[in-house]
Formats: sequence, structure tokens, C-alpha cells
Amino acid sequence: IYCIRIQNGFSSLWQVDVVSGAESQIELPKEYTWLEQIAVHPRDERIALMASGDLCPKRIITADPAGACRVWRRSAPEDLPTETYVASEAIIWPGMDGGDAHGLFYTPQSEQFEGVGLPPLMVLIHGGPTSQRGASFDAQAQFFTTRGFAVLQVNYRGSTGYGRLYREMLRGNWGIYDVEDAVSGARHLAAQGRVDNGRLVIMGGSAGGFTVLKAL
Repeated sequence: IYCIRIQNGFSSLWQVDVVSGAESQIELPKEYTWLEQIAVHPRDERIALMASGDLCPKRIITADPAGACRVWRRSAPEDLPTETYVASEAIIWPGMDGGDAHGLFYTPQSEQFEGVGLPPLMVLIHGGPTSQRGASFDAQAQFFTTRGFAVLQVNYRGSTGYGRLYREMLRGNWGIYDVEDAVSGARHLAAQGRVDNGRLVIMGGSAGGFTVLKAL
């Protein structure tokens, strides 16, 4: 069995022996930190999937168990240098009740401009509500970082990708944990001196829009 494993918002490709249960990771190029849409060839041991990363727009690739990769299609021209983009950082912070909340943090970066003082923070909320933000190429996050914003992608309690217990914590608590974790995430970064406490912005759509209204 070939499968994708997600840990702290980052993806990896694994092979599982159905007889022994032994697991082994298939090493892909380090630029691929997010994987999806996996498909296995019916005859030979090749895996097709979409791969991307913070510094690499989405591609269709194939890989074999030895890790040999081939790029078949690119979703974008990839004519900007990787230095243009910012790599995300997986962070954990204490929620208002002391429980752990997770997210991905991007620092602002620009080759042309330099900010003064601490940066403003854009807090981005996913929909679902049981969706997630992963370490894929995110043009929205990269847009804001090049314009001086720090960005926090909140994977509040109830998000997928952190285990069943974490996902099911939103049952009966929608509008509570998602809101608290968004607010506490922004306050955590401000308390660490990484963002400006007086310039915090929040944005989201669908279920994320509900969370935005409650957070405000």
C-alpha cells in the first residue's frame, strides 16, 4: 500500500507491506512538502501524485519506491526565483484552556522593501470546518508576505491532519475552539515579539468566515 502521511502540516510518501505491516518512507526531493491525489500504476511500481511546497508551485509527478521522480506537468511557469517565497514554520501554541493548537507561520520577506518595526499579522482561517492548511504552495500567503505581512495559517482543534482525537474536538465545540485557537494564535505570536499586537487582521471564507465573525 502506498499512502501519504501528514505530520504538523507537512506531507511524506510511505510504502506499507500488507503482510508484515512494515513501513518505509519513499524519499522525494526536499522541495516537495505537500502531496495529494495519489494514484498507483496497476502493473509496475510507479506512483503518480501532485506535489508542491512553500517554494515550489504544484506539479504532477511520478515516483518509484527508490525515490526516482519525473515531472510531467507544472501548474505555473515557475519563472520567479525561490528566494521570492517564504518557507512556512510549523508552530504549536497553548489554547485558552491550555490545550495545544497548531498552525503554519510565514515571516514577511521582500527583495525590494524593508519594514520598520514588528510586522502586521494576517490570520488565515480554512473552511470545512474540518479542513486544514498544509505546507503546499500557497499564493495567497506568499502574496501577503511579499507585502510586509506575517501570516498565520490556523489549524485549529477540529482540523484534519493531526489525528482523529484532534479532529473530533470540534464536535459540539464549533464556534468555540476554532475561534479561541485563532485568537490565541495571534496573541501568542504577539507575546513572542514576532508580530505587532496593534495590527492584527483575520480573514476566511465559508466555515472560516463564520470563525472570522465570531473571532472579531
